[in-house]
Formats: sequence, structure tokens, C-alpha cells
Amino acid sequence: MEEIYETLPDTIREVDVLILGDSRELIVPCGSTLGGGSSIKLMMYSRTQQSDYNSWNVPGWSAEDMTPYLRKLETYHGPGPRTFHGFNGPINVFGGTYRANRSGSHFVQAAGNIGYHEIENLTSLDANNGVQRALKYTGTDGTRQDAASRYSILSSRVEISEPACRCKLASKRVIFDNKRASGLEYRPNPKLVVVPSGALGIPSILERSGLGNPEDMKKAGVDVVADLPGASENYQVHHLLDETIDAIVGGRLDAGEPIQESAAILGWNAMDTTCKIRPTDAEVAALGPDFQALFPGDPYLAPALQYFTVGLDRDDKAKFTTGFFSDIQGVDIKKHVWAYKKQGEIFRRMETYRGELPILHPPFSPESPATLIQLNDEPAPNVMDIVYTLEDDQVIEDYARAHVETTWHSLGTYKMGPREEISVIDAKLNAYGVEGL
Repeated sequence: MEEIYETLPDTIREVDVLILGDSRELIVPCGSTLGGGSSIKLMMYSRTQQSDYNSWNVPGWSAEDMTPYLRKLETYHGPGPRTFHGFNGPINVFGGTYRANRSGSHFVQAAGNIGYHEIENLTSLDANNGVQRALKYTGTDGTRQDAASRYSILSSRVEISEPACRCKLASKRVIFDNKRASGLEYRPNPKLVVVPSGALGIPSILERSGLGNPEDMKKAGVDVVADLPGASENYQVHHLLDETIDAIVGGRLDAGEPIQESAAILGWNAMDTTCKIRPTDAEVAALGPDFQALFPGDPYLAPALQYFTVGLDRDDKAKFTTGFFSDIQGVDIKKHVWAYKKQGEIFRRMETYRGELPILHPPFSPESPATLIQLNDEPAPNVMDIVYTLEDDQVIEDYARAHVETTWHSLGTYKMGPREEISVIDAKLNAYGVEGL
């Protein structure tokens, strides 16, 4: 089977992003290779909460329905009762061949000091308000558990008459016979057209094919096949401020040396602890009535319209906006202010804490209790929670807007659910308004 599959450029550049009144371009990397995002990302193991699956309200996709498939996916090497996990699946879940144990242990201890205790199995679908030593999608030998190498249908190189996967071909659009999908431009008349191009690629392909918001498609000169405005909405992603793998980034370690030596550190993704925490009632109240109105409600109540494309050709520049911190109520930025404060209180209590790095610390006033501190040989004694002023909150907001990036976990742009809820696909993953797609 020839390796010819590529549906996206390596990155998509956001346009028209207003940060503090200025335009700042964000880069959103795309998994343009066999295996998609699983071939390039950091492989952190995580599961959502039971309530998230149930909130979809789609038959066949409840937490109870999904649990057998979560088990079937994995061969679990982590802690906790066997009830919640699988042990014969294609994807290994393992703690990794290397850990930075000192900082990880100090984080767990510090989190416990403010009430977030270590939980043996944070991925039971119900566990919350605790921390766990992180697991990864890596094998016991440290190898990446990507879809391309772990599923035989993708990793097979045997010549077959109708290959299931082709690489390095750019998918421009789906071809329709009336309203039935009949193929892609390079592959005519299959029984079913599957478009596995991810949250960033699928909206572009669908809109070039005539499925999407009619107003957007008409502007681009695309004939409307199906009115599906949800095909370009609801972009969501995890935010990122700062990550570092000091030795390699700082040049103290030649990246080629561990590869030559097959060093254990190659099985490390620099993530040693994970947590799931929620703001307390008092913290929710402090974040204001707009936050209270949406917490812990439906994420789709936040403004959508965050992703759409114009242009007939795949090479035409897409108009793409992440929507970071753009909701009118300011709920998105309020979450980050809360998260900044909460993670700060954990780190300030770690035995390894020696203050902040100036280039990565918000520029608080020298009179602020949150201002930069740098310690010598000992951690801070008798740590008390910082009391932030409104001025401090604004500094955090400004810093987040100026530095926010993406963790590459794009999702949400073709929502599953009832069509009247601006969804794109049904419970069987079929696109609304057409057949065979």
C-alpha cells in the first residue's frame, strides 16, 4: 500500500486575533501524516468525565455505552482496580521509561497541602478534585502508541486491490451524485466516503464540498449541497502558556545523544503529574455572575463561529479564528485567571520552589503580593495564599492574552448530535443532509 496521504499543511495560521488591541498570529500545528495527531503529540493519557459523555445526549454514546470501547482500546499498565480498564487492546498505557520523580513527588505533596490529594486512578470517569502521577500512551519500551503503527490497517504495506489508506494525497473536496457522496476527486465511486482529517481539516473539506454555512460558501462561489452551519463552528482546544524540557531547549543536552544511546528519557513526554480540579463555590462566586451562569453548564453555550473557510481550492488561504478569550461574558479568560492562581498556590508550596523566572512571570506591581520573588537555598516558609487585587487580575488577563498558545488538541468543529442543535453528524457519524458520507 503506497504511503500517499496528506490532507493539511503542517500548520494553520490564525488571522484577525486581537490581543490587547493588537493583532497577534497564533500557530496551530496539524498532524499531517499517517496517524494524524497521534504521530506528533505528547501522548498524555487522559479520559473525560462520565458526565461529559452523558451530556452529549446522543443514543449509543453515553458513558455506559462508551466504557466497553475505552477498555477495548487499551492495554493498561497503570494503578487502580481492573474494573475500569482494558488489558488486551492495541494501545499501551504506561507510566513511561523515565520520570522526574523529585519534582513530581513535590507537586503531589504540595497539591495535597491545599486539599487536592493523590488519587490512585484519576481516569475512572468519576474521580475529580485530585492529582495523579501521569500515565502516557507509550509502550513499556518507551515507544509512541500512535494509530499508524498500532493498527494493522494503517501500518500494513501489503499491496491490495482497494487500499484502505493512501498517503500524501491532498483531499480537496468530496464529490456528490445529487446528495450522495460518491468519492473524492482522486478516488471515484466508493461505497462510503470517510474523511479522517481532524478538527482543522474536515471543515475546510466539507465547505469546499458544499456542506456548511450557505452564506460562507456563496461568498466563496461554492454550490450548496447541504445547509450545515455547524460544520464551521465550535472550535475548541486546550490552552498553553509555557512548557520546557530544559536540558534540550537550553542546549545542555544534544538531542542526538539519547537517540544514539536509546536512552530511557526518550520515553518521557515531560508530564509527570496530572490533575482534575474544580473551583469551590466561593471561587465560582468570586469569578462573577457571568461565570456563575455558565458553570458548570454546556460548553456550547459559549459563542461559536470560531472556524470557517473561504476559497474554492485547497491552496486558498483559510480564514481561521481560534476564538481564544473572545466570548462577550469573559468566561474563558476568567477560567485562566482562576487556574493561574490555583496552580501558583500549588507550586509555591513545592519543596523545589525557588521563585519565578522573570521572563515567564506576569509584570505585577512591586507592591503586589504576587510580584516576582527569587529565593536562595531554601523553599519559602509558612506559605499563605496570595490575596490578589483587581489590578493583579488585570495583569494576569493581559499576560494570558499576550502569551496564550495551543496544545494542539483541536476538536469540536463537526459536532455530533441532533441536527437542530447545529450538529454536523448523527450518532452513526453520518453527515446530515447527504448520504454515504
